Amino acid sequence: MKAKLEFDLPEDNQDFKLAQRGSEYFCVIWNVLQEIRKYLKYGHDFKSVDEALEKIRELLYEAQIEDIE
Repeated sequence: MKAKLEFDLPEDNQDFKLAQRGSEYFCVIWNVLQEIRKYLKYGHDFKSVDEALEKIRELLYEAQIEDIE
């Protein structure tokens, strides 16, 4: 069995990027979830919710997913 995706470029470029890099994005989300799990299970030293959110944003930016608009 095979599946084939087709995109009309350049107008579907955003959808194409998402389909092309979907497994990368899944891995990024999985890694962030694992970090959150560690914080909840073993504790953390965040002094505020804002600080925790900044850390999560940092993890996402480190994964270099910012090219998706």
